[in-house]
Amino acid sequence: RARPGQCMRIVGSSKVLGGWDVSQGVQMTWSKGDIWQACIQLPAETVFHYKYVLCDSERDGKVGEVMWQEGSNRLLAVGKEGAHEIRDFWGLGVDDSPPAL
Repeated sequence: RARPGQCMRIVGSSKVLGGWDVSQGVQMTWSKGDIWQACIQLPAETVFHYKYVLCDSERDGKVGEVMWQEGSNRLLAVGKEGAHEIRDFWGLGVDDSPPAL
């Protein structure tokens, strides 16, 4: 669980996901029930590797201390164009049931 003042980012292999640079990753928003969300425009017919990263609050435009999700990178294969909802969990890695579109 995140502590007050921390944020969650999605960081991954594509430029859209920051190219594995935490400071360029997609910042998620927290909602009631300890659920983190983000809306991301990903190109159709592509495959991405990604992880979640828990970050301390930014100071002077720089991300604070980070904690990468443990385990293997996650894999997401984007099929057709359009809106997709993906539900994922902090504890699962690519060797577990990956999200499918």
